[in-house]
Amino acid sequence: ENSTFLLLSEKLDETFIKMSTKIIVYGFDRSPPVRAVLLTLNALKLEYEQISVDTQKGEQFAQDYLKKNPTHTIPVLEIDGQYIADSHAIIAFLASKYGKDDTLY
Repeated sequence: ENSTFLLLSEKLDETFIKMSTKIIVYGFDRSPPVRAVLLTLNALKLEYEQISVDTQKGEQFAQDYLKKNPTHTIPVLEIDGQYIADSHAIIAFLASKYGKDDTLY
């Protein structure tokens, strides 16, 4: 697969991330990092789809999820088949790409 997996320490370079109108968040609502990403999306007034990954049931270890995030953590943000893991990296990306100023991050 040609998916790009980005960690917080890697540069969020637009050459790796193609923007689209479809944003998908994988995660579990009870997770504070997932809630932080959802709050950021809502603050930026972005439309998104949320797909539940229930860590209490071990769904983060499913093979299809491990293709998106081999470290099996939540949340993961998907844009055009590209994946960003780690809530801090996701929030920084969203704020820099969609924020009108630097007040969010």
